[in-house]
Amino acid sequence: MNDGSIAKANEQIIEQTGARLGRHQGGLETAKSRQLFVVYPGASMTRANHVLVGIVANGNARLYDPQTGTRYSNPAQIGRFVAFPIMPAGRLVQGRR
Repeated sequence: MNDGSIAKANEQIIEQTGARLGRHQGGLETAKSRQLFVVYPGASMTRANHVLVGIVANGNARLYDPQTGTRYSNPAQIGRFVAFPIMPAGRLVQGRR
């Protein structure tokens, strides 16, 4: 359990999947044609009660809620959020190299 801590949730995601997460950002900005993100709804940089998957493919950004199966074709539909890009191996992990 992570008690709503974004840092703890990220640690759990990293431990369970081997994923590496980049620095937090307030949107799904990327220069890549494809990019996945771990997304936490809300304005808090430290606490969240839910997690979504952000998907950018060929310039189109979407959000997916794996718990409910809900798809958001416009990320603005959920309001503010904090996103962590999922990075290739050997890259930046939560602000550390």
